[in-house]
Amino acid sequence: MVNAPPLLRWLGTGLLFLMLATAAAASGGCDRASFGGWQQRNLKDTRARVLEQFAIGDLTYHTAKNGKRTVNSGSWQDAYSGRLYSGVRASRMEIDHVIPVCWAWRHGAAEWDRQRKRQFYNDVRFLKVVEQGLNDQKSDKGPDEFVPLGRDGACRYIVLFQQGIREYDLVLHPAEHAAIESSRRQACG
Repeated sequence: MVNAPPLLRWLGTGLLFLMLATAAAASGGCDRASFGGWQQRNLKDTRARVLEQFAIGDLTYHTAKNGKRTVNSGSWQDAYSGRLYSGVRASRMEIDHVIPVCWAWRHGAAEWDRQRKRQFYNDVRFLKVVEQGLNDQKSDKGPDEFVPLGRDGACRYIVLFQQGIREYDLVLHPAEHAAIESSRRQACG
């Protein structure tokens, strides 16, 4: 590959990078536990705060003996499909990291200290309420592999994803950057 034309070397390097990232993910190379989970603040965790932030109308709560409040039910609009979930149990909705945790791990987060990982995991600017099926479909994919349906939602998702990449200094290979930028142009016009 050393004597190959520059474009072929660039594509070959990009392919190698993607193969290594895929292999690391498949081998369980991501340590999700090192991100520390949801932070507790004022007897609510990050999940409850995000459910409150995106709620449509009133919520019902459960208060534990220790005073911790969790959201029991409410109504939300899925951030990716736009579908309204009215009067449903909160357990039906998931909190999605716009930049998936293991995607971030493969793009630089593995090197962060525990505090930076915890900050990323609980950064409400990059968390959305979504239905479980779409969250499972998205999994640990970036916008080069997953884009929500609907032009407005897709555009907002990719722009927010790119903002998070910059905010957290995540490292993209040029081929990934080009693919994500292409997705953004297609979604946003």
